[in-house]
Amino acid sequence: MTYYDAARTRMDRSILYAVLFLVFFGLVMLYSSSAILAADKHQTSAFFVGRQALRTLVGLVGLGAIYWLDYRRLRGRTAWVLWGFSLVLLLLCLVPNPLRVSVRGTHRWLQIGPLALQPADFARLTLAILLADLLAKAGPEGISTWRGLAKPAAVIVLVAAMVVVQPNLGSALAIGMIGAILLWLGGIRWRHLLAGAGTAAAGLLVWILSSSYHLERVRQFFSGAAETDPQKGGYQLHQSLMALGSGGIAGRGLGEGLQKWYFLPDAHTDFIFSIIGEEAGFLGAALVLIVFLFLFTRCVRVIRDAPDRFSFLLAAGMTASLAVYFFVNIGVATGLLPTTGLPLPFISYGGSSVISNLFAVGILLGLSSQGRRKAGSRV
Repeated sequence: MTYYDAARTRMDRSILYAVLFLVFFGLVMLYSSSAILAADKHQTSAFFVGRQALRTLVGLVGLGAIYWLDYRRLRGRTAWVLWGFSLVLLLLCLVPNPLRVSVRGTHRWLQIGPLALQPADFARLTLAILLADLLAKAGPEGISTWRGLAKPAAVIVLVAAMVVVQPNLGSALAIGMIGAILLWLGGIRWRHLLAGAGTAAAGLLVWILSSSYHLERVRQFFSGAAETDPQKGGYQLHQSLMALGSGGIAGRGLGEGLQKWYFLPDAHTDFIFSIIGEEAGFLGAALVLIVFLFLFTRCVRVIRDAPDRFSFLLAAGMTASLAVYFFVNIGVATGLLPTTGLPLPFISYGGSSVISNLFAVGILLGLSSQGRRKAGSRV
């Protein structure tokens, strides 16, 4: 395999520019959506945006460091170590210990010094790295049997299971989707993929039926509670749709939104897109969607130009880890999907989210510059 070190200067800068736009636009909208809550609870309107800015800086430094890393160093033992470390962090969320933080009956965070860490955000990246390595080594023939699929399927199920019992069903589903995408790109046979999807769907159904909270969420979604019962079951979605609809074409104006005055819960996290639609209108919301879609088309180009099978799957895993969260978050905010707590990449408040997403971009930028395949060559 030939690698072109001189291609380092050919980094896909459009990916970097798109991400920087989303990050800084996100800081502006985060301040607008969280200032009232921050002033009320923390006596300073810049509490959330200040913390997010610091974590964004950490993420950007990490992005720069990862960009210079030879992606081949992520293979083998390194992939297993990273994955194993993420499992340790997930385990710390499940067992009582001084680092575990409980919020609303869930155990999704660890408090490590001043940093509140959500291990699921990093687990999806390390899972993608390990799966890329396993599938690259096995090849399509190696995963053409149930025996060959056992190891990659086991690592997906283990991570998803540890996340779902936190409980964090939304992140577990996203991790499962990322794993399924990589298996599909890795050459899994359709009958195996459909059988795995059917098994996962059955397990999901059992979990939902055994959880009154999740069952009620699903019932509300299919019964159209946002319209039929907006003051109770469908309140959050109803307020989200009101925010999007009231923005009109150009929006109410930056800082002039009404939903952040305690009408829309989680306005600065899971439903920040609704605040964008309210204050920046259809034009602002459309601009965000266009930039994201442009970013993903450039990421697909990195996947297409990958110099080998591992880098092809690695780029696909990083892209999927961003795209799945984007589509789910937008689907929830617009009522196309049941409500679940997944942040909008680069924009929603969340230190672990923005840091892990910037790490993923660092890998993609590195892959975009670490060698191009010869003309006509394809994975």
